[in-house]
Amino acid sequence: MGGKTRCKEILGKDFSKPDDLASIRREGLVKKLCPHVLQVSIEIIEDMLRQCEEEGGYVRLDAAALAETEKIQTVLRSVGRQNRLRKMDLSRWPDGNAAKNEWLHTADG
Repeated sequence: MGGKTRCKEILGKDFSKPDDLASIRREGLVKKLCPHVLQVSIEIIEDMLRQCEEEGGYVRLDAAALAETEKIQTVLRSVGRQNRLRKMDLSRWPDGNAAKNEWLHTADG
């Protein structure tokens, strides 16, 4: 992923822009790219847990590792929020789509 942590960086498009959002949907970018991102995140966490176990429960984190961990946590929280929102039925709200788009833009940071 080349150090990219935000959806708009990974997808190369911005959810908050109508043209980009249409392109994301048309090209199926979420289904193509997001599972890979999640898998990479899981592998990183599993490696960290293995390292913790091998070292007797202690993981030595330098500042760079700590910053990377914080980025991963941010990405996982963002993905979780976006998935919860996508599952919501916003049709009963008068401004459902506008609220959803605004929320997605904020979730991406």
